Amino acid sequence: MKPVNRLITLLSLITVVITVERVSPTTRILLQPYGFLHLHEALQIGLITAAGTVISFLILREVSDGFRLLAAGGGAALGCLFILGTYFAASGNAAHEVASFLFNRFCDVHHVRPGACGSEYVNDYFFGNVTYFVGLGLSNLAVVLVERRRPDGSMTRGDVWVTVANAAVLALTFVAYDAFDRVLVGLVSTVVFALVFGGLLLTARARPRFLPFTLYSGLGFTLAAVIAIPIRALR
Repeated sequence: MKPVNRLITLLSLITVVITVERVSPTTRILLQPYGFLHLHEALQIGLITAAGTVISFLILREVSDGFRLLAAGGGAALGCLFILGTYFAASGNAAHEVASFLFNRFCDVHHVRPGACGSEYVNDYFFGNVTYFVGLGLSNLAVVLVERRRPDGSMTRGDVWVTVANAAVLALTFVAYDAFDRVLVGLVSTVVFALVFGGLLLTARARPRFLPFTLYSGLGFTLAAVIAIPIRALR
């Protein structure tokens, strides 16, 4: 398996860990003093998001040929775009997790009222999530634009199937969120990602299999949008 596919597979593994962890006993263990968070939120912020950030950085290193492509024209801008993206994604996820804890623990989640609970509702469903998706889009865009500079012509058909399988995991992860979440932030973001990354995949001069991260992003978000939209419409 190619290094970039190994790293993408690790991202898929993290999504599986996130799914399992969300239904584990960690969601009921309160941390002391004063029960400030569940173990769940602490793991999401302090471990799982950190692991995803490191893997994304290693993917950037892989597609940029050990960062050599970032030394070329415009490379510094793409590097800054990636840093901004990871910063916003991590910040947004942290804001979402903390607000979600406070909102679900201390508020009537079915009747949102102005004041502290209204503030946590907005921070949970809108501010935190919007910030996260903006960051995810910027960091992925940086990696895709770098990858287009140096397609990997050694990718085999077997490598493509690994990429497609990981894209399917990405799609299922976002379908679970986009189709059933309380608000449309995730679905709108997925549709935007599908258009952007799908468009970059289709307009690339190289064959899709030579652009594994672009294929992963374009196919994954497109599948998620195609599946989630009708489910959401029928709910």
